[in-house]
Amino acid sequence: MTTHVGEVNIPSHQDFEYFVNLAKDENCWARSYTSKSKTLPISAFTRVIDGNDIKAVKVESIFSGVSAVDVYESLQDPEYRRTWDDAMKEGFRICYVSPNSEIGYYRLKSPFGLKDRDFVNQRSWYIGDNVYIIMNHSVVHKKMPQIEGVVRGISCITGYLIKPIGNDSCEFTYITHSDPRGKIPTWVVNTTVKTFAPLLTKRLYEAACGYVAWKATHNPDFRPWNNFSQLQTFPKLDPADVGMLNALSVSEISDNVEVPDRRIISPPSSENSPTLHDYEKAIKVDPVKW
Repeated sequence: MTTHVGEVNIPSHQDFEYFVNLAKDENCWARSYTSKSKTLPISAFTRVIDGNDIKAVKVESIFSGVSAVDVYESLQDPEYRRTWDDAMKEGFRICYVSPNSEIGYYRLKSPFGLKDRDFVNQRSWYIGDNVYIIMNHSVVHKKMPQIEGVVRGISCITGYLIKPIGNDSCEFTYITHSDPRGKIPTWVVNTTVKTFAPLLTKRLYEAACGYVAWKATHNPDFRPWNNFSQLQTFPKLDPADVGMLNALSVSEISDNVEVPDRRIISPPSSENSPTLHDYEKAIKVDPVKW
């Protein structure tokens, strides 16, 4: 899998095309989860990338009764995301790179008794004929050094592909290949990610159904992801603030292995393997508030 990890670039058409092809590719993906819901079908798949022990995850779903643009904007709007993304402790825009790209910060509330993770990512987006794309990869920015007690993770590639079905439904695909860093047993990483991804999909669907009503009373004309003049009210990228990504610049790795709470999560071979409900309890999920 070829990505631009550590590099800040103006996103090209080839970058988005690569992500679309990855989402459409049906080879090498092994099914790991299928929901029983008829109203929100969700399928999750895992894939080994270049021999990496940490697997890539892909989630596919059909969102009925909600438009592609509402799903897209629910992901793009950081203020709205705070209302539905229970895993997000903090998230904000650091600077913009181009009319359709920015560098941002995201802090993840880790489940199962693990340390919090955070990410500094270049995030890019594209709207084309019958397609909406958002994707990111990790970079380094001087204004966001490592925080004590928080482990800086690496997103090799993470993104969303949204395709309209008529006016009020859409196909949704989510892909992530990320390294949480630190010393976590690989089975914990793989189990957590493949459980979290379907949960994120479920939460996003619920949130997107209420986005229009929420946005109508929350700065309705402010959409910097669609309006470059608004995006330019944020700081512009200073090339001197970014550097190459390497092990030292990302995170100091402690010799201590992080041990998950076995009351919540156990190895895949155990009868206590986690479910979506277990993950919801672990991060104390509340109903989506519009």
